[in-house]
Amino acid sequence: MRWVARLLLVCARFLSVVIFPFIILLKGCVYLHLEYGLATWIALTGSMLLTTLVLTIYAVGMCRFVLHRSISQATRVVVGAAGLLVICYCGYTLLFFPETNVKKTESSSEFASLHPFLRLSLGTFLLLDSELIVSDMSRTRAEYSTMGVPANRRSLHYPQSDGYVHAVDLRTIGRGEMRNIAIVTYFWVLGFNTLRHTGTADHLHISLPITDRSGVL
Repeated sequence: MRWVARLLLVCARFLSVVIFPFIILLKGCVYLHLEYGLATWIALTGSMLLTTLVLTIYAVGMCRFVLHRSISQATRVVVGAAGLLVICYCGYTLLFFPETNVKKTESSSEFASLHPFLRLSLGTFLLLDSELIVSDMSRTRAEYSTMGVPANRRSLHYPQSDGYVHAVDLRTIGRGEMRNIAIVTYFWVLGFNTLRHTGTADHLHISLPITDRSGVL
């Protein structure tokens, strides 16, 4: 059974290598924003630069240990390629979200109102679970009345002082508990607040924590 253990170890190492850049990108921007009070786009730029550095190190390491070649002369090209890859990934994830993953078609147009960190994290999670369903994004006070629940004046579903909505609801009904636990763990690791509640229906409430330094009320 030693070969099984070795195979599992290799798979674990491979997954850690693949996942690490995403952790740097997604958790990095949230961390820089909340811990150091950096503006949204400055924090995102910082995490993108760190991710580019990680991908560059990967490329250099692959050439040295796999191909047994040095790419010192092409470092600029490697850095440029890594940076372009990060920019393209973030750009696509921030701008596009499949309508099939939104409960109501009109909500897909609300995606741009979500905080960039939420958009980036949601889009990335689709790589793990393509059946994720967003049940609610932005709201108005009138919508709370329609749902038959008291309007929450401090709801993070309202646009905040930075112009973005800081909360999103995800469907939990009809999904296995392991999937629900996985998504709770995913957003918790990234630094978001997670809350499972049944205000109008069983769903998962994900929100970006508010700090005084962030300038968000």
